[in-house]
Amino acid sequence: MRYSVYLLIMLPVFFPSALYAQDMLYKSNGETITVKILVKNRHELTYTRSGDEHSSIYHISTSALDSALYQDGTKDVFVFERLATIRPQQENPVYGPHLIGLDIGAILFYDKSLSLSYEYQLAKRRLGLKVMVGTDFKESEYYDFDLSSGATKKGHFSRFGLNWYIFPPGSFRMSAGLHFIASKYDIKGERWIYEETPPYNSRLEYINVEKKYRSLVLNGSVYYKIVNHLIMSAGIDFPARGPGDPGAIFRSEILIYF
Repeated sequence: MRYSVYLLIMLPVFFPSALYAQDMLYKSNGETITVKILVKNRHELTYTRSGDEHSSIYHISTSALDSALYQDGTKDVFVFERLATIRPQQENPVYGPHLIGLDIGAILFYDKSLSLSYEYQLAKRRLGLKVMVGTDFKESEYYDFDLSSGATKKGHFSRFGLNWYIFPPGSFRMSAGLHFIASKYDIKGERWIYEETPPYNSRLEYINVEKKYRSLVLNGSVYYKIVNHLIMSAGIDFPARGPGDPGAIFRSEILIYF
């Protein structure tokens, strides 16, 4: 009986950890530590170390742990928490490599013209290869030196060229471009022909001719993302107006990207 009492007295001296509540932390680097958990939540554990004379309080992020085994036999696994922390963000580009556009400026301001474009962007979406085709919805008055103002024209055109984007893909961009335009004008109408010698007769002549126009134009444009997959652009072509009028043209497109 006396030896049993001595044994009970000496156990806390030689085996203090046996009376200390044991929690085990298994770190993601393979280390295992014996602790006493004080506070725990989804993101952090607060604990003291077993056998620490100063009873220092430590904190550890759950993203650094594989799991924790508590003295009551329960266990928390933090592998999903860690994976959520270290998983890289998925790329969500503002612009795709394909752009399909409708020139709303041509519809509103320039003879009700319909102009459709397609652009493919490469070199990390810094360089664009663009093609555009267009036609006039209606005939308009034609002004030229060899034809009377009574004539009308109906035009068709195509263009292709390069756009260089100054800023990387984002909600706002700017570009500078060089484009070749090829167009054809069908001119129809009537004009009076006056003889220059007596008896100075006159006659009415019907006009039906075709004229072609070729030109290189510079273009500068700005782009703004309205919502996902929808962009608005505004720009200037110079010179680009057409035969007999080398002025600038304003362009405004609404573009779908994918």
